Amino acid sequence: MKRFAALSLALAALSSGAVQAASSVATLSDYGFRLVDLNPYDGIAPSITFTSAEAHSYAGVAPIAGEGLTQTDYASSAWYGDVSAQSSARGAKASSSVIDGKFTSRGAVEGEGQFYANTQWGANFTLSAHTKLIFTGTASASYAGFGADYPNDYGSAYLSVTLLDNQATGPYNQVVHYSGGAYSYVPVPVDTMNERVRLEFFNNGDTDLYGRFNVDVGAAGTIAPVPEPATYAMLVAGLLLTTAVARRRKQG
Repeated sequence: MKRFAALSLALAALSSGAVQAASSVATLSDYGFRLVDLNPYDGIAPSITFTSAEAHSYAGVAPIAGEGLTQTDYASSAWYGDVSAQSSARGAKASSSVIDGKFTSRGAVEGEGQFYANTQWGANFTLSAHTKLIFTGTASASYAGFGADYPNDYGSAYLSVTLLDNQATGPYNQVVHYSGGAYSYVPVPVDTMNERVRLEFFNNGDTDLYGRFNVDVGAAGTIAPVPEPATYAMLVAGLLLTTAVARRRKQG
């Protein structure tokens, strides 16, 4: 009788569990470029000229995990205009943006569902001869809540910054790259990353160098279905039956 009462209390506790909520966000901010003259005596002033730029934002959500993104929003902008996209469905929401020079992708989900947010920005540039280009910025990424209650939950926040020459598809003579993020590959409820990014890109030649600058910032998350209370009841009933059968065999 005492054992049955204890199992009943355990089942009641499982049935009244709180609704899980989780979120992730990634940002790139406070970034800038600095030029260094590698040959002060060549008569060429260090310069960088951006010849084109474009931004893309994508946000998608699904109210049920594993069924694909059912609500999506997309936005794009040429040159340096702000751009943003938002999407929501039931307990899931996502947004991505480039606003006032800050790249952000974020999302959240409550109960069950999934989201995906991505911001991409690219620009072609011309760098003067005998010039070093130094890029600096602050990258941050975090997720909270994923894996806290159920091991199939997943959350991520990531960033990448790339400088490369030739603009086209390669082969490249020079590529410098940064990537970082927070990923819930294991059931850890919270993870954060915040660091200063520094990339150095060189034009050691006697003529202008044509290059490309790319930024990719994203966030994603999934809360998988949690077994219903009825499922827990079946599990408890199965345990009771197994225990009873084992006890009779032992007594026999």
